Amino acid sequence: MPRITVLDGGMGRELHAMGAPVRQPEWSALPVMETPDLVREAHLRFAHAGAEVLTSNAYAVVPFHIGAEVFDKRGSELARKAVQLAKEAAEKFSAEAPGRPKPRVAASMPPPLGSYHLEFTKNEAEARQIWTVLLRAQADLCDQLALETLSSIAETRVGLEMCAKEGKPVWVSCSLCHDEPARLRSGETVADWVRAVYASNEEHGRCVEALLFNCSRLEIMESAVRIAASTLAELNATASTPATLRIGVYANAFCVNQMPEANTTILAMREEITPEFYAEYAKQWIAAGASIVGGCCGIGPAHIAQIAKIRDGQEQ
Repeated sequence: MPRITVLDGGMGRELHAMGAPVRQPEWSALPVMETPDLVREAHLRFAHAGAEVLTSNAYAVVPFHIGAEVFDKRGSELARKAVQLAKEAAEKFSAEAPGRPKPRVAASMPPPLGSYHLEFTKNEAEARQIWTVLLRAQADLCDQLALETLSSIAETRVGLEMCAKEGKPVWVSCSLCHDEPARLRSGETVADWVRAVYASNEEHGRCVEALLFNCSRLEIMESAVRIAASTLAELNATASTPATLRIGVYANAFCVNQMPEANTTILAMREEITPEFYAEYAKQWIAAGASIVGGCCGIGPAHIAQIAKIRDGQEQ
């Protein structure tokens, strides 16, 4: 079994719990504007819980959340501040825990038109402009790029094309529908998405290190991982030089029956998803082929600490 890499969890909920100003539509971008010290502290909490990768709190630094006017004026500034805060937290952790590796910093490259947006092709030019701002602001300060919560193959292809130009490793993730069979929010199959990522990776110099599934319910993740693993095996079986792509999961804790616009309300969380409950699902994902595990919305440091215990148990 490959060694597990532990990601961080959901910043918005953790910041809300810490007393930071978190409300819609700005969501987690608001603390970057108003309480950056709390953003740094939230990153640090995840690092002390065992996270090896800290993702910049730039997910909501898009017009969908902060509005077009604020994004035009401050988008670059806020995205850069977000990645700087993650870097500062990594440095502080390294000083506080000298015997442990310093966490890597991933620059969040969120869906530019908003979570679960299904009309990417119609708005591709706008999406490219938004991603350009986020890349220029963050790429030089990060260790890797987190192209995350994608809803379609079209969105994935364009995102990978743009990220590949930065010369940094890319971890790309998509969000899934709630019910079986596992498929993207667009309805496209996981197998087709994996094939698209594989092809884009070959086209753009093998910039992709991992493909992941995020911001989706726990119960759908295992089947997605199994499909991804089998599809990668099929692709590598016929490749002249097989690609080494890891598989990962960072699920959310949303109540399944809630699907309003992602910038209109603070959604309720599933109370049964305790740290121990989440860890049991993580074991299933790992058994299915995942080697990267973290958390998305509603998954806090206590959950990440349980994942770290699984990783640390591997090393004993």
